[in-house]
Amino acid sequence: NIDGAYSYFSNSPMSMFWTKITSQMDAEGNIYIGTAGGASGYPGSGFTVVKVTKAGSVAWVSTTTFNSATQFHFVSNVRLKGNKLAVTGATSYSSANASNWVLDTTGTSLWSNVQEGVGGSDAAFDNNGNVYFLTWVSINFTGDVRLYKFNSTGTLLCQKSYDFGGSDLSARMELTPGNKLVIMAYGNTAPNNSYYVDWITFKVKLNGTLLWSKKYDHHASNDEIPRMMAVASDGDIFVTGIGGPYPGGSSLSRQQMVTVKYSSSGTEEWSYVTDTLNEYNSGEGIAVATDGSIFVVGGVNTFLVHI
Repeated sequence: NIDGAYSYFSNSPMSMFWTKITSQMDAEGNIYIGTAGGASGYPGSGFTVVKVTKAGSVAWVSTTTFNSATQFHFVSNVRLKGNKLAVTGATSYSSANASNWVLDTTGTSLWSNVQEGVGGSDAAFDNNGNVYFLTWVSINFTGDVRLYKFNSTGTLLCQKSYDFGGSDLSARMELTPGNKLVIMAYGNTAPNNSYYVDWITFKVKLNGTLLWSKKYDHHASNDEIPRMMAVASDGDIFVTGIGGPYPGGSSLSRQQMVTVKYSSSGTEEWSYVTDTLNEYNSGEGIAVATDGSIFVVGGVNTFLVHI
């Protein structure tokens, strides 16, 4: 139990809408927890990483702050590869520019920056030590997904924006075994078609070149929103979330929990829908087991599906 104040609204029921807590585990069983705020007994409040040993004790707490008049700090995700950690989010307010921080597993801050974008969505490392930060940018009141690539010392190597025909928002990314990036996003086709969003899965080279993109659109009367994805050792991609087709009944707008498999080349191989007639059930977490099967955690009660 790590006491502290991990949100600007630290005593409000609204805190859950502002503070995300994510973690990564290294090969020795140490856990690195990324969040906003500060831990009691440790100096500073901002972007915070807590290292917890496999025995459950706090090894260190590292915090960095960004120039922010309000001192709001919002963290989206923490990522670990080797001896490096990357943290991304926003400061000042939840939709401010993307704020990014890289540190090592001793808690030493290496570099940080703020880039154009509506909050940092995710981060990833490649096998050469370069780091990628995912966000989205607002252009003429619509959104485009944007990817930034930095080298190990924080020098910007390239940036790339992606427009899929409407307003597109970024969500998550993963490095593939083939040293590419798979990015999960969602967007609509307004104003020419629909304001309902569909999820978008696309794959890029490490220089940002788009290889392929796929939309999952099996529901004309409601949103389809991806929540999490996983990449298997053979490069297959699994995305879970909420969407269609509608599960029946009198309401054509109902959604259901959906998991989709894409091959490494982008072919949609299957989709598995969990018809619970509860439109609030969504795939929230997904993992590939050692035998190649899939475990998906749903968002209603204690809901687990093994595929």
